[in-house]
Amino acid sequence: MNIPYVMQFLEKRKSALADHNLLQMIDNAGRTKNVSPYLLIAITGQEQSFVPRNNNHASEIIRNPWNVFGCWCKGKGAGISTGEAAQIAANTIIKLSQDLPAGRNPIQWLSAKDNPRGYYAADNGWWIGVSKYFKLLVAGSG
Repeated sequence: MNIPYVMQFLEKRKSALADHNLLQMIDNAGRTKNVSPYLLIAITGQEQSFVPRNNNHASEIIRNPWNVFGCWCKGKGAGISTGEAAQIAANTIIKLSQDLPAGRNPIQWLSAKDNPRGYYAADNGWWIGVSKYFKLLVAGSG
């Protein structure tokens, strides 16, 4: 991942994720699991608007901006670190990417209700936002 570019991208959005150590954890999770770290960042954009710094709970949300285990705010999802959450999100992407039918958009498949392995988000438009952010991140990363 082009961390300087992503830092700049997130700084423009006043994101609490614009931190080198956090981005390194996300990059490591992506590389370890062979999942694009740009996809992981794009999901945080759709799930948490890239965690705005001015959010009263930003310091808690950045630990789980993927809402793994349901939410950053309660249960198992509230007690994990950013690195752990990134690994879990990457594992979820791997699981949901299996059985991708020919001709289906791979990001759409992650939240498709007909995906036999489940879906990332109940919102039918989730994949549209994730795709938009993913394209922006990849196009600008050089």
